[in-house]
Amino acid sequence: MQCLHCRFHTPGEVVELREDPTWAAVWEAVKVLEDAAPSIAAELSGEVPVTADDENVADRGNWSQCVFVRDGRTLAPWESPRFQATVAALQRLRDTAAADLPKGSMMLSVLSPGSRLRPHCGPTNHRLRLHLPVYLPSDSSIASAGPPTIRVGNDTRTWELGKVLVLDDSFDHEAANPTDEPRAVLLVDIWHPWLSAAERDKVREDFVFNSSSSTRSYSMPHGRRGGH
Repeated sequence: MQCLHCRFHTPGEVVELREDPTWAAVWEAVKVLEDAAPSIAAELSGEVPVTADDENVADRGNWSQCVFVRDGRTLAPWESPRFQATVAALQRLRDTAAADLPKGSMMLSVLSPGSRLRPHCGPTNHRLRLHLPVYLPSDSSIASAGPPTIRVGNDTRTWELGKVLVLDDSFDHEAANPTDEPRAVLLVDIWHPWLSAAERDKVREDFVFNSSSSTRSYSMPHGRRGGH
């Protein structure tokens, strides 16, 4: 598990919410994803239906998603028999670390070759975001262009297959894929571990759920897949 943790204030943040430089309280959620990584990668590395970037975050190239959960609600891919292992792992988190989480997403995030997401931040700090790499560019592609990266605050990291990266997306962050192959991660939101039950109930009252979708498809080429 890697952790990205840099202060950036946003209008929706929970005041005086404790920060934790190791995020030890999210280890159980991390373990659920890392234990299931080979099965998840096997399901999500083939042709997967994706939706276009409806947040207009990409300032170069394309960012697309296969959304299983948006704003706490399951969408069409959740019901597909193709994704049984992925949904089983995500359901374990929906029963625990992400139970009734507003503004919570669970989705495959695909950053196409040569793409970049402009600096942006999430709407609130009541959640943490987990990234499980599903597909990373090959070593030869990285050697010629450099690896895909994510910057949060002043900290820039790369992804490692089979390992979850933890970040707070209420902080200023951006991502880039300079290679000629896609980068795909399973993105999962969970509750910030230091919120009390009463504070979680207050967050639920303050946010309204919504969802939308339009579908196309994306097929992964032969590169490095999680679990291999």
